[in-house]
Amino acid sequence: MADLTPIPYSDAKIRSILERVKTIAMNGRYLINEKGALDEAAAFPLTIDGLRDRVASGWEAIGRAEYVEAFLGLRAMERESKGLLAEA
Repeated sequence: MADLTPIPYSDAKIRSILERVKTIAMNGRYLINEKGALDEAAAFPLTIDGLRDRVASGWEAIGRAEYVEAFLGLRAMERESKGLLAEA
């Protein structure tokens, strides 16, 4: 018999999971963290403008130890992705 013990996820974790499910449904494709996934996500009909370059810029900022710049770039992409979800 299946274990039906509740999993103690926070509200933020549940919202994050639901956002991923909605993104998958909007684009009709599920991506795992694998080689080529970023390029494929950048080609989705609904995606963040300049996704590839912006992710590369974030990694470059981390490499230069400019963590605030990297964090701000990530937060901006997060806000934009949430905007895409809200518009869909």
